[in-house]
Amino acid sequence: MKKILFIFVSLVVTAMCYAQSTMMATLSHEGKIQVYYGAYALKEAHTAAAGGDVITLSTGTFVSTDITKPITLRGAGAALDTITGKENTILTGDFNVKVKNTDKARLTFEGFYHTGQISIKDTLENATFLKCKFSEINGSNTKVYDLKMIQCIVSKKLVFTNNSTLVFINSVLPGATGGNSSYSPIYSCQNCIITDDVHYLKNSEFRNCIFSRTTQSATNTLSSTCVAYNCISFNSYTFKNSLNKTNQRIQGGYSAIFKSYNGTYVEEEMYELTDSAKAVYKGADGREVGLYGGNLSFDMIPTNPRIVKCDVAGKTTSDGKLSVDIEVRSAQ
Repeated sequence: MKKILFIFVSLVVTAMCYAQSTMMATLSHEGKIQVYYGAYALKEAHTAAAGGDVITLSTGTFVSTDITKPITLRGAGAALDTITGKENTILTGDFNVKVKNTDKARLTFEGFYHTGQISIKDTLENATFLKCKFSEINGSNTKVYDLKMIQCIVSKKLVFTNNSTLVFINSVLPGATGGNSSYSPIYSCQNCIITDDVHYLKNSEFRNCIFSRTTQSATNTLSSTCVAYNCISFNSYTFKNSLNKTNQRIQGGYSAIFKSYNGTYVEEEMYELTDSAKAVYKGADGREVGLYGGNLSFDMIPTNPRIVKCDVAGKTTSDGKLSVDIEVRSAQ
């Protein structure tokens, strides 16, 4: 509480000196808070940051910048705001990730929606992407080791080189694209929805997952080097080479298990199962397969307090006071 109060005080003091915009990025560095405003606030904060620092973005649409330091980047949330009809924190434009990890700092993304392509340009180890929505992530030029994606949605494309290792927990993701055997990463997936081809995945493991691709083709067949447990699929090819017998094929269309998902990505989709599907299709833990099973049931609300509103009056009152209205929310 004291830390949050200190941030509030810092924001108010800064706002009194610079009251031109309500979009902001706060940089936490060695116990001190610096505030940047406007669409390019992320770039300015990143320029000033050092490894291990935390950058927190308010709601709004920010211009992306290349990430070259092992920072923690937090937004106000990636889920669709049903009141405004917009994402809470949006990053626009492609950007590169070229981070040298240190023993003290790891790259962490949380709580924002990125509309472009992220290109990983240098070996990335032990990064964590949490409660984010991404369009495309391209790691075709380098190795990625132990990247953890928890409660995330990737809508279009994932490309990783041979033997890159990734962990997906309660997330939505394409399979592995790239078009040839040069792109054969190793996935560990728990309670995920896999929306695209899985042919090039090698030595991967899937538990309590849903393979939602309906196309009946070899590109939807898991390699014999992969294993799957308590998973379901919409086509007969997925488990063709699997020796495990705990998986099931769904007879019927998407409405057989999903409340609203029909195979097409839309911003507001939450991939919920029907009540009847929850009762029938369960993982080894007795909970439903897919996003809402397991120990980390899907939830896009960021884990840390975030700035969702900051309204600053354009001028002071006659007695020299400035009105600042800041709203901070946190997960329950």
